[in-house]
Parts: sequence; structure tokens; C-alpha cells
Amino acid sequence: MRETLLAIIVMLWQPVLYANIPINPWDSADDGTTWHISEKEFHERIDQVYSVYSPIFKELGINFWFERRWESKTVNLFADIWENQWNKQYKIIVHGGLARRVQLTKDGFSVALCHELGHLLAGFPLKDYTKYASEGAADYYATHVCAKKVFGAMLKKAPLKIVSVTVPICDKAYETKMDIDICYLTFFAAKSLADVISQVTQEYRSPDVDIKDSYKAPYTVKQHTSSQCRLDTLIAGMLCDKPWNDKIIPTNKNAVCINTRPECWYKP
Repeated sequence: MRETLLAIIVMLWQPVLYANIPINPWDSADDGTTWHISEKEFHERIDQVYSVYSPIFKELGINFWFERRWESKTVNLFADIWENQWNKQYKIIVHGGLARRVQLTKDGFSVALCHELGHLLAGFPLKDYTKYASEGAADYYATHVCAKKVFGAMLKKAPLKIVSVTVPICDKAYETKMDIDICYLTFFAAKSLADVISQVTQEYRSPDVDIKDSYKAPYTVKQHTSSQCRLDTLIAGMLCDKPWNDKIIPTNKNAVCINTRPECWYKP
């Protein structure tokens, strides 16, 4: 009887996982080779993000961890929330298959981790009937909040070297060298992540930083959108300079920079 009851409980409780990239034919199309990232760097990047966010989750009273699967060929990441009356368990499942994608830089991998954190912390607008932030909200949080924290911590240890390219939107949006450097790192990281999304979902073209998605959503889209729309969202989040309160998961009444979210997924 006890074993039957446990089996029923397991059947009834199946974790709801939210992915960085839609489930796709390439979800296991990884030959195990590396490009921009090694196994050591894979863990270092996760450690960097965890060191920034573990105090935030502790303050929120949430038990949080990364589940690391370097050997996995799955080209994706997943966020998982499990809550009951006694505790809150949040985790992110990190597959090596995504980290090894040829288009993804190490900074792009960090932004992918930030996207999954966005599902847990970004808040409004939420996926229907869940506590997970929608895909657009997670993308926006990734660059508006998380990348600024993570890249800021990185740059304090190793300042950005002089680069031969410029990102005018960053130079215009920010004044201090630190803020501009964070914006630069975020810009190129966002582009690399959007390129991966375009490739694995087999879109007909790569997203372009100089082109905006012209689609106007008739209602707020809670699921994945085109890679162009997602790049637009990542860049828009990067340019939002409004402060974020880590102690509050926003509702529609206190969401930040809500009017700058691209209309290709967000309906004001």
C-alpha cells in the first residue's frame, strides 16, 4: 500500500521545466566537441553566476542550485520550481550541449544562464497558471538585471581590454566606463545567444542587431518568439537603466521598464 501511494504521488508530481530554447530536432545534435568553452570554463561560468545569485535566493528564503550536466548532448537549459508548505526548491538544469554550440561564446553562455534565472525571478508577465516568468520577461531580465550583476563582478576582477569595435547604443546609453563595458559584453553575448536560437530552431536567417522585428503582437505572447524578437528584447533589457529590487518578484503593478519591452511579444 505504501509503495502504491508513493507511486501515485510521483505520478501526480511531475516537475514543469521551462527551456531556454524551444524543444527542437537539434536538441541532441551535439558531437561532444568544444568550441569556445572547455569543461573547466563551463563550471567556472556557472560558479560565477551562482556566487552572485546564491545570496539573493537566500534572502528570498529559496533553496537554489545548478544541476550540471556537462556530458549531456541536449542543446538547452531548463528552470525548475518546486514548492510546498515547508520549503521552496528552485534549480536550473545546465546541459553541456548548449554550452558547446559553435555560435555561443562564453559570455553568451552566461546570458543563457541569466535567462533561466529570469524564469525564476523576473515575474510579470508570468506563464499562464504558473510562477514562471514568460519567455520575453526572462530574456528582458537576463540583460536588464542578471548580466549587469554577473559581468560587473567579472569586470571588477579583470577589466575589459581595449576593443577595436564600438557599440554606439552602449556609448549613448551609459556614462561610466564600467557601465559601458558591461553593455559591450552584454551586446555581443546577446547576439551569440540569439544566433544559437536561430540555428537550432532552423530559421531562415540569423537575427540582425540593426533590424527590429516588425510584428505587433495582438496580445502578450508567453512562449518563445522568433530569434529576432528575442534579440530585440535582450538589447532592450540591456539599455534599461532603472534599478531592480532583488527582494521583490514583480507583478504588473511594479514591473520595471515595462514600456520599453518590444511589441513583438509584449502587448502594453
